[in-house]
Amino acid sequence: MNSEVARLREQIKRECEAMKQGLSGVAMVARHDFIQQKYLSLEQPWEQLERLVGVEAATEIVCRTYFEVVG
Repeated sequence: MNSEVARLREQIKRECEAMKQGLSGVAMVARHDFIQQKYLSLEQPWEQLERLVGVEAATEIVCRTYFEVVG
């Protein structure tokens, strides 16, 4: 289970990094569609985390990761 949680955390981190690039990086002129798609792409790993660690812990992981990466 720990390796699956770690894999999902990494996936969420990559999606957050892509959002950050879309908001402030080289691709600063990213379209709204791109950023919205990145937010939507968090749903699947978030739901998988919920099944593994519960709703509260999954929400904490996703929110913490988002704020650490995106700010």
